[in-house]
Amino acid sequence: TVRVDSGDAVIMAHYPTERSSDLSLEQFVTSVLQHNEQAAEVAAAAFARKQRAAPPLQTTASSMQRSMEEATTDDEAVSFAAKLDEELNAAANQPNNNLIPVCVGARKRGDGGEASRRRGARKGIKLDFKQWSAVEPTLAFLQKVRAADRLEGHLWLNADVFAGPGALVSPLDAQKFVRLCAERLPEAVLSLGWGSTILSTTRLYTHDMIERMIELCMCPIVRHSLPSRPSRPPAASPEAASSSEGASSGRLPGGHGSDDSDVVACRSAVCGGGEEFLVAPAAACQHITFAVAAEYALASAPSLRRLLDYMPSASLTVYSGVGSLGVTPAAVQELLRAFGKRRCFFDLKVTRPWRSWIFGHGNRSCSAYPLASDQPSH
Repeated sequence: TVRVDSGDAVIMAHYPTERSSDLSLEQFVTSVLQHNEQAAEVAAAAFARKQRAAPPLQTTASSMQRSMEEATTDDEAVSFAAKLDEELNAAANQPNNNLIPVCVGARKRGDGGEASRRRGARKGIKLDFKQWSAVEPTLAFLQKVRAADRLEGHLWLNADVFAGPGALVSPLDAQKFVRLCAERLPEAVLSLGWGSTILSTTRLYTHDMIERMIELCMCPIVRHSLPSRPSRPPAASPEAASSSEGASSGRLPGGHGSDDSDVVACRSAVCGGGEEFLVAPAAACQHITFAVAAEYALASAPSLRRLLDYMPSASLTVYSGVGSLGVTPAAVQELLRAFGKRRCFFDLKVTRPWRSWIFGHGNRSCSAYPLASDQPSH
């Protein structure tokens, strides 16, 4: 069992409302990895049966991969939108329904063929860290089981690192969290947020909040080592010095591009004679996404767009948090228009507009628009 320094086990719980759980981190991660292995075997077997039943054709590895994934890409958006529409309408027509109808999609329900198909699909993992003591042992365990490689990039490490609108819980240490995640698991998606609640009086992410996040992601704080190189004579030639300068601003191992603003050479050597550099999180991590509350995203659009302008490869993850009444499909479209469909992930509770809830929706359809196929690529 993965444990913190005090000896307590790292558990999966909805902190701070829940402080106990019978599901440990190790059990959760192991079950997801085992599920993915079984799902891959089932998909491979289904593909083999399809190939045997079909006329002989020349098949490549890439075509096999496309065939195994086609059920979870293009068709998913249309199917998901239809299921949301169906669920909203069903919830609205329930007798004695005194609540605003909401839905989170068929994938969260236990009924229907769509839910069954989703249960057979490969899963990713998103870990939301609430206490600092759990961070280091969790990352060490994820490294040990090669979680990032086995999940093929679908491993998210999330934490609130700054106080946001209406924040009630102290955030984690921003630099320590980012540095540790970027150095231990640069292949994971780094998800950074501002702690917030619906109790905010400002109702937006302020200029200072955005500036602090930009500074965190662009400041060189992540240690990165270049491969060892043959030692040079003490009196290096001008050509050698020029070559050394070029190496400090070139492409880092692992495919991460960088420039002089991202990398700073340290005046120390590491094992094997290689040089150690400090790299900005924006250059070290596979992908960075910023978690923003749906209630405050549109009001903060200019500031959030500036954040994305500073980091062209980053994205927003718009979520509806605890206590939220959810967002309407129209609000989802406003978010897409504000930030672009290639820059947004959505973790939202979708609700029927209150006017159609009270007066009836007539011929107007209440549905979620196809979003799944528009997720940003990493």
